Amino acid sequence: MDAIYLIEGQSNVKNNEKLNDLLSSISTEYDLQIHDLEDESLALLLEDLNMIPFLTDLKVVVAKNPQFLYKPSSYDEKLIEAFLKYIKNPIPTTTFIIMVNSLQDIDSKIRKEIEGIATKICVDIPKEAEIKPYITSYLEKRGYKYDETAVDELIFRIKGNLERVDTELEKLTTYKYEDKQIKVADVRMLVSKDLEDNIFDLVNAVTEGNKRKAMEIYDDLMVLNEDESRIISLLINKFNEIYQTKTLVEKGYSKNDIANIFNYKPGRVYYMMKAASLISFDRIKKNINELIDIDYKIKSGQVDKTIALETYLLK
Repeated sequence: MDAIYLIEGQSNVKNNEKLNDLLSSISTEYDLQIHDLEDESLALLLEDLNMIPFLTDLKVVVAKNPQFLYKPSSYDEKLIEAFLKYIKNPIPTTTFIIMVNSLQDIDSKIRKEIEGIATKICVDIPKEAEIKPYITSYLEKRGYKYDETAVDELIFRIKGNLERVDTELEKLTTYKYEDKQIKVADVRMLVSKDLEDNIFDLVNAVTEGNKRKAMEIYDDLMVLNEDESRIISLLINKFNEIYQTKTLVEKGYSKNDIANIFNYKPGRVYYMMKAASLISFDRIKKNINELIDIDYKIKSGQVDKTIALETYLLK
């Protein structure tokens, strides 16, 4: 094992997986100490680093969320100096693992010292522009065939949430292990939509009076363990958004104007404008007031949140 490792990646899930891989590669018995610097002090980390292992030949010290690396001026100068001193002369019986999301955001002086000695492990997930070739490569390497529409549907459903990519691919490949053929129907069955898309679809179902569709979406959200109170809050926000969209349309604003105001893509605004055209201002207000009333009754203990939301959707 090297004296110091730096694990860098935007995904904390991936970083933790790489940490576990690194720990599992250690062939000797070791003492493990993990410090989350959001909750623990830098002084405690330094004390642990400078203490030799007692019952084992090796000690592994892990620093998660090391905020002091980004804003050292917010910490005691002597503690920062002590950290840099350790970096330059680490204890041979200790392996120090630092976990960060972005090396470039670290204070330049500290970054220079760490880069000079640490073994860097980059665990970044692919950028959005690279997502399709990443998915196809993942499937091809494992011997899976796929429909282009299935890949496009997967990209649509994860909505830029790149941390979901490997999780959803693993789910799909496990389910289709026997025939190794990924079809669009498999993606639609196994990969849930982004929460905001589900809420928008739920609002559309309510405005259209499609009770069956509303309950199907609601059931999907329950499978994902979404809280009813959060769903109500998001519904209120979405109805407010449609109200604002309807107001802007009546004032003569174009699709691109509205997209700039909301900071949404024009394609999304198209559906917002369509939803706004199907419902009156009075009905929007009525839905918002009903949801606010339901939210109050839930929080004051007057009604059960599940029954209240289901009753609203079935009205």
